[in-house]
Amino acid sequence: MLELHDVHAGYGDAAALFGISMQIKPGEAVGLLGRNGAGKSTTLKSIMGLVPSSSGRVIFLGQDLHGMRTFQRSRLGLGYVPEDRRIFPELTVLENLETAVKPSTDSAVWTFERVFKLFPALASMQKRAGGLLSGGEQQMLSIARTLMGNPRLLLLDEPSEGLAPLVVALLRQQIAKLKEEGLTLLLCEQNLGFAMALCDRVYVIDTGQIGFAGTFAELDAKPELKRAHLTV
Repeated sequence: MLELHDVHAGYGDAAALFGISMQIKPGEAVGLLGRNGAGKSTTLKSIMGLVPSSSGRVIFLGQDLHGMRTFQRSRLGLGYVPEDRRIFPELTVLENLETAVKPSTDSAVWTFERVFKLFPALASMQKRAGGLLSGGEQQMLSIARTLMGNPRLLLLDEPSEGLAPLVVALLRQQIAKLKEEGLTLLLCEQNLGFAMALCDRVYVIDTGQIGFAGTFAELDAKPELKRAHLTV
């Protein structure tokens, strides 16, 4: 479904990614793990076209995304949930969701009823301004809003960051339901336990380069690699 081939990207003259290659198959949940500043968010932003690639290829559903703007990539079926959530604080929950509605002929189209079933807490606060929600509620709203665009692949950037343990556990259950329904996921995380509960396999990134690719069992068999790339 998604392929990155030797992607180099950065911010102006500051390079951040140095030859990232990875692939995600339909229906997979794949983790991208690493410390702060390792290049996780930049990888997602390069996939979405928010950070330009200086070289390499990003291919989605067999189509090279080179030269495509972010909204064009979204229309192809890429859904992006940013680390800072980016909800509209002055709009209500329902209005936030309405901004992302995208018509679809798919029988599994996301509707208001369907996202409220996934996130029941949002159903009871449809008229509440987004800025008055808790951090966990805002994260749920950010994911729900992205789902309203009917993505084929959901990119999640640090969804558990800054949330209380009980909220993290609830969010993990909700994302697991998305996986059970067959939605393809790319999950950027520092929380190893959160990623292990959801992902089929993992890439570990450090200083803009992939240091490991494989299953969690294979990662556990390399404690020195975990210490080198994941411990603080």
